[in-house]
Amino acid sequence: MSSRPVDALAEPARQAAGFTLIEILVAFTIVALLLGALYQLFATGLRSSATAENYESAVLLAESGLDALNGTALALGNTSERLGRFERRTSVQARTDLLPTEALSVPMLYELSVSVAWREGVRERVVTLTTLRAGPRDLPR
Repeated sequence: MSSRPVDALAEPARQAAGFTLIEILVAFTIVALLLGALYQLFATGLRSSATAENYESAVLLAESGLDALNGTALALGNTSERLGRFERRTSVQARTDLLPTEALSVPMLYELSVSVAWREGVRERVVTLTTLRAGPRDLPR
């Protein structure tokens, strides 16, 4: 019979048995934190992509609204129209403050403004493009 104690024989078997419960819990916690961070990055990227796409569409709608006013006779006032999830508001206003009042022979300057609004969740986003255009002094309302 061997003179070794029983505990000395069990020592190498215990060392090779595997991971302890604490080691597994620490590893699981690290993996969960990393996956949570990756999820946040992915969700933020998707939100940013959707915002950029909506902004691009709104700018194109505003540009087309200004282009539509370019070749037509101007009429003072505001108009509004719904285009899918966007709302386009167009405004034509006389800018008498930009010209001297004694210069009656000079054409009047008009401010053309097109705003496109849409909702992202509870937040309203707006893109506004504005330009000036010369025209006759008396426009229809």
